[in-house]
Amino acid sequence: MGESLTSVRIARDVLSTVESFCIDRFEIFRRCYYVTAAPHSSDILKDFDQAFVRQHSTLTKLIRLLDAALQLQIESLRDLMTAAIAKRLEKMPPKQILKKFNLPRLDLFPERELEICLACRDLSLLLSY
Repeated sequence: MGESLTSVRIARDVLSTVESFCIDRFEIFRRCYYVTAAPHSSDILKDFDQAFVRQHSTLTKLIRLLDAALQLQIESLRDLMTAAIAKRLEKMPPKQILKKFNLPRLDLFPERELEICLACRDLSLLLSY
Protein backbone atom coordinates (compact mmCIF):
# COMPACT_ATOMS: atom_id res chain seq x y z
CA MET A 1 0.00 0.00 0.00
CA GLY A 2 2.55 2.59 1.09
CA GLU A 3 5.63 3.06 3.15
CA SER A 4 5.20 2.65 6.87
CA LEU A 5 6.07 5.48 9.20
CA THR A 6 9.29 5.16 11.10
CA SER A 7 10.38 6.98 14.18
CA VAL A 8 13.27 9.40 13.88
CA ARG A 9 15.42 10.70 16.68
CA ILE A 10 16.98 14.05 16.00
CA ALA A 11 18.23 16.49 18.62
CA ARG A 12 16.23 19.71 18.89
CA ASP A 13 19.12 21.97 17.94
CA VAL A 14 19.85 19.90 14.83
CA LEU A 15 16.18 19.78 13.86
CA SER A 16 15.96 23.55 14.25
CA THR A 17 18.98 23.96 11.96
CA VAL A 18 17.46 21.60 9.38
CA GLU A 19 14.18 23.51 9.53
CA SER A 20 16.01 26.80 9.00
CA PHE A 21 17.93 25.30 6.06
CA CYS A 22 14.72 24.13 4.38
CA ILE A 23 12.83 27.38 4.94
CA ASP A 24 15.71 29.58 3.75
CA ARG A 25 16.30 27.42 0.70
CA PHE A 26 12.61 27.41 -0.18
CA GLU A 27 12.58 31.22 0.12
CA ILE A 28 15.51 31.43 -2.32
CA PHE A 29 13.64 29.20 -4.79
CA ARG A 30 10.47 31.24 -4.36
CA ARG A 31 12.21 34.55 -4.92
CA CYS A 32 14.30 33.35 -7.84
CA TYR A 33 11.72 31.38 -9.76
CA TYR A 34 8.37 32.92 -8.90
CA VAL A 35 9.10 36.53 -8.05
CA THR A 36 12.06 37.72 -10.08
CA ALA A 37 12.74 34.80 -12.45
CA ALA A 38 16.41 35.40 -11.70
CA PRO A 39 18.74 33.67 -14.17
CA HIS A 40 21.50 33.55 -11.53
CA SER A 41 19.55 31.44 -9.01
CA SER A 42 22.16 28.67 -9.00
CA ASP A 43 24.77 31.22 -7.90
CA ILE A 44 22.50 32.38 -5.09
CA LEU A 45 21.96 28.78 -3.93
CA LYS A 46 25.70 28.08 -4.15
CA ASP A 47 26.43 31.14 -2.00
CA PHE A 48 23.76 30.08 0.50
CA ASP A 49 25.15 26.54 0.68
CA GLN A 50 28.71 27.79 1.23
CA ALA A 51 27.57 30.14 3.98
CA PHE A 52 25.55 27.36 5.62
CA VAL A 53 28.55 25.02 5.68
CA ARG A 54 30.80 27.78 7.06
CA GLN A 55 28.26 28.49 9.80
CA HIS A 56 28.16 24.81 10.81
CA SER A 57 31.79 24.02 10.20
CA THR A 58 32.69 21.42 12.82
CA LEU A 59 32.87 17.85 11.58
CA THR A 60 30.61 16.70 14.42
CA LYS A 61 27.91 19.22 13.48
CA LEU A 62 28.16 18.29 9.80
CA ILE A 63 27.77 14.60 10.65
CA ARG A 64 24.76 15.31 12.88
CA LEU A 65 23.15 17.33 10.07
CA LEU A 66 23.90 14.54 7.60
CA ASP A 67 22.26 12.01 9.91
CA ALA A 68 19.16 14.21 10.13
CA ALA A 69 19.10 14.68 6.35
CA LEU A 70 19.25 10.91 5.85
CA GLN A 71 16.49 10.24 8.38
CA LEU A 72 14.24 12.96 6.96
CA GLN A 73 15.20 12.18 3.35
CA ILE A 74 16.22 15.74 2.49
CA GLU A 75 18.32 15.23 -0.60
CA SER A 76 19.71 18.76 -0.93
CA LEU A 77 20.95 18.79 2.67
CA ARG A 78 22.29 15.24 2.33
CA ASP A 79 24.30 16.15 -0.76
CA LEU A 80 25.62 19.35 0.81
CA MET A 81 26.69 17.63 4.04
CA THR A 82 28.24 14.68 2.21
CA ALA A 83 30.37 17.03 0.10
CA ALA A 84 31.37 19.12 3.14
CA ILE A 85 32.33 16.04 5.18
CA ALA A 86 34.31 14.57 2.28
CA LYS A 87 36.21 17.85 1.95
CA ARG A 88 37.08 17.77 5.67
CA LEU A 89 38.19 14.13 5.52
CA GLU A 90 40.46 14.80 2.54
CA LYS A 91 42.50 17.11 4.72
CA MET A 92 42.85 14.66 7.64
CA PRO A 93 45.74 12.25 8.03
CA PRO A 94 44.69 8.58 8.10
CA LYS A 95 45.32 8.14 11.84
CA GLN A 96 43.11 11.11 12.65
CA ILE A 97 40.27 9.64 10.55
CA LEU A 98 40.51 6.38 12.48
CA LYS A 99 40.42 8.27 15.77
CA LYS A 100 37.55 10.60 14.74
CA PHE A 101 35.28 7.69 13.84
CA ASN A 102 36.40 5.54 16.75
CA LEU A 103 37.78 2.91 14.41
CA PRO A 104 40.34 0.55 15.87
CA ARG A 105 43.91 1.14 14.90
CA LEU A 106 44.88 -1.65 12.62
CA ASP A 107 48.21 -3.31 13.18
CA LEU A 108 48.94 -3.54 9.51
CA PHE A 109 51.73 -2.42 7.31
CA PRO A 110 51.54 1.37 6.89
CA GLU A 111 50.63 1.02 3.19
CA ARG A 112 47.62 -1.19 4.01
CA GLU A 113 46.48 1.13 6.81
CA LEU A 114 46.70 4.08 4.44
CA GLU A 115 44.70 2.17 1.83
CA ILE A 116 41.93 1.44 4.35
CA CYS A 117 41.82 5.07 5.51
CA LEU A 118 41.61 6.30 1.95
CA ALA A 119 38.68 3.94 1.42
CA CYS A 120 37.05 5.52 4.49
CA ARG A 121 37.21 8.85 2.73
CA ASP A 122 34.85 7.48 0.12
CA LEU A 123 31.63 8.44 1.84
CA SER A 124 29.65 5.97 -0.19
CA LEU A 125 31.34 3.29 1.95
CA LEU A 126 30.80 5.16 5.21
CA LEU A 127 27.26 6.23 4.45
CA SER A 128 25.88 3.28 2.53
CA TYR A 129 22.24 2.98 3.28
